[in-house]
Amino acid sequence: MHTINPSDITPEKLGTMVDALRSALSDIQTGQAAQGLDTSKASEGLGQLDELKAKLTSAVDAQFITAIEFMTNRVHTWAIDKGFWPAGFVANPTLNNGRNDGEAIALMHSELSELLEAARDGYTKPSEKIPGFSNAEEEAADLFIRLIDLAGGRKWRLGEAILAKHAYNMNRPHKHGRQL
Repeated sequence: MHTINPSDITPEKLGTMVDALRSALSDIQTGQAAQGLDTSKASEGLGQLDELKAKLTSAVDAQFITAIEFMTNRVHTWAIDKGFWPAGFVANPTLNNGRNDGEAIALMHSELSELLEAARDGYTKPSEKIPGFSNAEEEAADLFIRLIDLAGGRKWRLGEAILAKHAYNMNRPHKHGRQL
């Protein structure tokens, strides 16, 4: 008998299994319909699988939001402690409170330029600061750290916004209807 290690069960694997079950059940339903048989039980099963997939998706989304919020708070707190935000800064979504957001955005541009240089190097150059990673991975991490720091200072709901924008983009045309 094959045993399953619970740590091997990820939401992604469960989603793939649900999709495979849905496909098989749909084939059974098609065969039943072709033979003039009652397909109501298959339809009911398909509905239950769709509900399961929605619950799995919701659970993964909740974990993603929680992880982004946790790292945003962690990075932003570190950035305050290291002096990247003014003394006495209070996070606020609308007030500047002494932080130059233009500078923060320019620093993100700088990280993007460094990532471009890593791309020009073919993504293979090792990082000099974080062993075991490429320079490209380091620069992408720097960009993300700067972004979530700003998100923390402005109390942006970044995790939720990422999921909402991804859902919106899923319904857009190929390359969003553009050449590039």
